[in-house]
Amino acid sequence: MAALGRVAEPWADRVTAVAALPERGGPGGPDNPGKPGAPPDPAAENVLVRPDGHVVWAATARAAPLSRVLRRWFGASRHEYENPSRG
Repeated sequence: MAALGRVAEPWADRVTAVAALPERGGPGGPDNPGKPGAPPDPAAENVLVRPDGHVVWAATARAAPLSRVLRRWFGASRHEYENPSRG
């Protein structure tokens, strides 16, 4: 979680990183994979969830870098706004 939090920090004005585990026996919990509320991949180690609860990205450790996903969903990071590249 600490590593993901560091990656998400440049988007901290728009994204909150939290560590969580599925509720045992509840929707999407380890006893009910594939039930409503479960990530698209029960083996997902990381998920990006919109404020309305919709999972927009779920991944294992081998997925696309989180920074690329955050840029896609939330735009440029705070650092990119503060230091735009010169083209």
